[in-house]
Amino acid sequence: MTEWLHWIEDDPVGFVVLVAAAVLVGRLLWRRLTRRYRPVPAAEAAHWVNDDETLFLDVRTAPEVRGGVIPGALHIPKHQLRRRLQELRGEAGSKPLVVYCHSGMRSAGAAHLLTRHGFEPVYNLQGGLMAWNAQNLPLDKGPGARDE
Repeated sequence: MTEWLHWIEDDPVGFVVLVAAAVLVGRLLWRRLTRRYRPVPAAEAAHWVNDDETLFLDVRTAPEVRGGVIPGALHIPKHQLRRRLQELRGEAGSKPLVVYCHSGMRSAGAAHLLTRHGFEPVYNLQGGLMAWNAQNLPLDKGPGARDE
């Protein structure tokens, strides 16, 4: 115990960095253990396109959407999602949601938010639209998604 105290006294910056890293790792681990959304590979999600039972939610920005969207996807940028939850609830009803972005990172945060607000089931498209494109899955190249 005294060795720790001497180390803290000798290297307070190192101690703060160690504590911060431990808190960050603990938080990430806690989020992973308590998440209620499920990751889904692009090949599996592709089976749900146009099944009228699944809603795809694009959380990318408007300029990103111009490059193409998954057919039938609803577009709500992630930064607007919290204030548009009621609109999404009306659109989705009890349908499963597949949330996606460019790489899967923003959509993971959006999926977490949605499960915290009672949406179920929620899936995060693994690898996002990059994984979708890598498998040459269908895209609508129109002006954007159904709703902005």
